[in-house]
Amino acid sequence: MPHEILSRPWQRVATDLFLFDQRQYLITVDYYSSFFEGDKLEIADSRTVIDKLKMQFSRHGIPEVVISDNGPHYASADFAKFAKDWHFQHITSSPRYSQSNRKIESAVKICENIMEKAVRGKCDPYLGLLDYRNTPTELGSSPAQRLFSRRTRNLLPLTRKLLEPETLPTQDVQQKLINSRQRQAFYYNLKGKTLPELQPGQTVRMRKPNESTWTEAVCKKMIGPRSYVVVSGNRTYRRNRRQLRSAPPSEPPSVNLEQQRDTGSGQLPTQDASPKDVTRSRDTESGQLSTQDALPKGVTRSDRTINPLVRFQGYTT
Repeated sequence: MPHEILSRPWQRVATDLFLFDQRQYLITVDYYSSFFEGDKLEIADSRTVIDKLKMQFSRHGIPEVVISDNGPHYASADFAKFAKDWHFQHITSSPRYSQSNRKIESAVKICENIMEKAVRGKCDPYLGLLDYRNTPTELGSSPAQRLFSRRTRNLLPLTRKLLEPETLPTQDVQQKLINSRQRQAFYYNLKGKTLPELQPGQTVRMRKPNESTWTEAVCKKMIGPRSYVVVSGNRTYRRNRRQLRSAPPSEPPSVNLEQQRDTGSGQLPTQDASPKDVTRSRDTESGQLSTQDALPKGVTRSDRTINPLVRFQGYTT
């Protein structure tokens, strides 16, 4: 379920925190251009995160939607007030389901990879970020071109004409984004399947944090696409549909067997066969079925007692 295609840069952004070299960093990525900003956090608290985001929003403009996880930095009252005062919608992804916020997860991996290579090569990581932002992607343009409508100067030799502003046609960018999303959805759906919606009051199974077993819960309501509120015990949880399983149907009543196991001998009692009982065997010469006199039921040709499986009892042939 991809996000809708946007019409301009910095309309919807995603933000998250990550740890690198024992230091916390804040990263914010634009859904339209894939341009991301990174900031080092001296103190990883909600107020510091808000100050860094204010700096980015004052530089690029206030987005309409900000997407984040449910960490304490974004679930605080200060961040809710920040969203209200700056007039943007704050949307949180499903807890413990980072796949629903894959855009920021991808940006975090790219940023960590650039910083790790800079440390190994003893290079300036900011130059690595600059080169990445100027590198064209599968859309045919670089993140800097889609955000600023121009290339930014780096250490590579460039002519003055290439550095001049050039507005990219919005329709071309949108069509390339649509094609990219459709291609990703096609290959993902080859192995995926649509899960049925859960109904309020339905019994489900969910996996609690730090537990390997699935616990019974009750679905209360749907609060978003494939996102539900469930109650287990005295606590309320929010989970993605993929993290919930429908409770298995009640087991059918056991079948009353006509023959019960003999507790004394540990064997199933057998009945005397009627002289008229016959079995059907295949004629090895003609390949046709023929009838022969039957042996007593439950006895082999060497007079050994046959103990049939319990699940075959109660059925006749």
